[in-house]
Amino acid sequence: MLTKKPLLRDFFLSLSHEERAAFADNCNTSPGQIEQIYRGYRSCNETLAIEIDKHSGGAVPCDILCPATDFDYLRQKATQQLEEA
Repeated sequence: MLTKKPLLRDFFLSLSHEERAAFADNCNTSPGQIEQIYRGYRSCNETLAIEIDKHSGGAVPCDILCPATDFDYLRQKATQQLEEA
């Protein structure tokens, strides 16, 4: 079931029209696709969720965009690999 993403909406709409276009471009998507995601019409894949998290400076965490994806597991695995190195 798709759900609305108010945090993404609030962040995205706080940007100027030009900033929205640049943000979407930096995330390798379109402003229209971001709008569809925050309105709950389209799901957000993991790659795009990470790009949105990265380019929003963490204001829109990937975890809320893809709640079924276990990003904590990946974080723990990366930390574990660093400790073992």
